[in-house]
Amino acid sequence: MMSGRILVDINVPREVCERLEEVGYDVIYLTEVLPGDIEDEEILKWMEDNQTPILTRDKDFPENGGDLKITISSESCVKLTRRALRKLLDKQIFPNPLRGSWNAKKGKV
Repeated sequence: MMSGRILVDINVPREVCERLEEVGYDVIYLTEVLPGDIEDEEILKWMEDNQTPILTRDKDFPENGGDLKITISSESCVKLTRRALRKLLDKQIFPNPLRGSWNAKKGKV
């Protein structure tokens, strides 16, 4: 089961990370938890250990059995953010406010 947090790769502009936070996603920029020059295999191990998907523009980033890689491609931050949101929703990874309102409707806290 995924943690609800999303790791944002250093090849995705910080602005995308900030926009996702604004709509309620729990995102963390890669360099906040790991060195920026770390090997992909070590990032993948961290992701698997923490059950945290990565939002990346790196099509060569290793795949894994847990379906934790979310690849987006575009040039502008606005398009990247839109594509990121679409992919996150397709994978049923919802922002915290939406997750909270859904639980309130179901009678959960």
